[in-house]
Amino acid sequence: MGESGEPGPAGEPGSEGSQGPGMPDEQVYELCKSVINEQIAIYASAIRRTCMTACPTNNVTLMGPPGPSGLPGKPGEQGKPGLDGLEGERGPRGRIGFAGSQGAPGAKGDQGDKGEKGAQGVGLPGPEGFQGPRGYPGYPGVDKEGKPGPRGPVGYTGAPGQLGLPGNPGIPGICEARDCGIHAAALQAQQGLLKGPGY
Repeated sequence: MGESGEPGPAGEPGSEGSQGPGMPDEQVYELCKSVINEQIAIYASAIRRTCMTACPTNNVTLMGPPGPSGLPGKPGEQGKPGLDGLEGERGPRGRIGFAGSQGAPGAKGDQGDKGEKGAQGVGLPGPEGFQGPRGYPGYPGVDKEGKPGPRGPVGYTGAPGQLGLPGNPGIPGICEARDCGIHAAALQAQQGLLKGPGY
């Protein structure tokens, strides 16, 4: 191992560190009180020994009456602002205040979307309305050729007509012996019809 070299130059000061946690005033008071008590305890025996040698009687302290009040001292310098206190507990809930005045009407909002069609309601028929005014006459109709209608039913039998006029006389026939009786009867019948009522 070689010999130690010469000390190097001093380094630059470092950056300031972050502020440490605060300490309440009560804790500072207790800390100062404990330091003072420790220092008094160290020098208590020497102070007691000096007082005992100064007194004419051992273990007796001669104390005179209190002196007059001294002059008021100069006002001290303004101290530094203290640290922030601890956060207090949450207070009780206050009373309910009075209702405020009604505010001004707001601006008209945008029109909403069209809703879905609701179910068809079931209602009772309303009362009969009043008779409306008479309408105007319609336009004249237009004739169009229609389709032939269905065939009608068979008509009833008509009444018998009147007798017709007598016809022209026919051509004289030939009479045979075997047909004489028949032609004679037919002739008589024809003559009887012609001489009937209404002729």
